[in-house]
Amino acid sequence: MRIFVAAVPIGTALVIGWMFYHSLNPPPGMPEDVPVVGSAMPQFELPGLLDEAVITSRDLPQEGAYLINVWASWCFACTVEHPQFVRAQRDGVRIVGVNYRDQAGDALAWLEEHGNPYETIVSDQTGALVLELGLTGVPETYLVVDNVVRYRRIGVVDETVWAEQIAPRLQQAASSQAAVSP
Repeated sequence: MRIFVAAVPIGTALVIGWMFYHSLNPPPGMPEDVPVVGSAMPQFELPGLLDEAVITSRDLPQEGAYLINVWASWCFACTVEHPQFVRAQRDGVRIVGVNYRDQAGDALAWLEEHGNPYETIVSDQTGALVLELGLTGVPETYLVVDNVVRYRRIGVVDETVWAEQIAPRLQQAASSQAAVSP
């Protein structure tokens, strides 16, 4: 009986550790380019987190590049990546937050503590929008260029991911936009 009592907490800790590790580092071969990549940004009408006014897909930037970051106050991995988004916002990167299945009060308190890098925050209580984006877990980040999803990152966006995967794509999008502009 004593062995069983000791094994349960150890087993639970191992499972939680495994889940945490995989939320930070998706397993090799996990698809990041799913059918949503290359598709138009899904249409939606959802409440905003900050004032509960209805936000629609038409309220998001229709031209240029921006990021969509799916996050929640209950998501530890979101806390790990959040400073990168705060820095990016300070550098002029446009970021839309999708607060996923969270209590508004908890989400607002979390933003108060960690900072708010989002120019708009959609509250997706039912998962309607993230389902159309193909969400596999929180956090996930999408690069949208001219209203088309161009890239998807499953898991944490840390400094390395930012430097190697996101920043070059943002620079490429800005270069393409500059080449088209008169």
